[in-house]
Order: sequence, then structure tokens, then C-alpha cells
Amino acid sequence: MHTHGTSGTDPCPGREADRVSGREAEPGGGRVRAILHGPSGGAVVAVLAVLGALIWSNSKPASYEGFWETQLEVGLGALHVGWSL
Repeated sequence: MHTHGTSGTDPCPGREADRVSGREAEPGGGRVRAILHGPSGGAVVAVLAVLGALIWSNSKPASYEGFWETQLEVGLGALHVGWSL
């Protein structure tokens, strides 16, 4: 049986320190959360968004172009503002 630490007892059984952030990893997605909350989390989200847009625009160009031509309108009573995305 392998134990963590030098005292031979694990203060939080079932939890390990995350290598990226140094915080304890939570079961069920804690590692992903730790990466996204780390210093490079915003960059990871931006890269995934760019890759998704590139794949979408190259796989179905009509769908991608149609999205940007969608008319968006906001109105309150007689006042209306509309524009395309």
C-alpha cells in the first residue's frame, strides 16, 4: 500500500494535489477546472473557440455565412434597434 506524505497518513484520502495549479484536485472534473482557472485557462478557451470556428466555417460555409447574416432586433414599444451579426 502506497501512502502520500512523510507521516504515512493522507490528510484527504481520495484527493491528490493537482500538478498544474498545486491545489487539490476535486473528483469529477476537478483537473479540468484547475487547468481552466490556471494562468493559461483563457488561452485554452480562446484556442478551442478558434479551432471550433475554423472547423465550422470550412465544413459548412453556408451555415457559417448564414449565421453572420442573421438579423438581430431589440425593441421596446415603438423603439426598435436592429442589426446583423
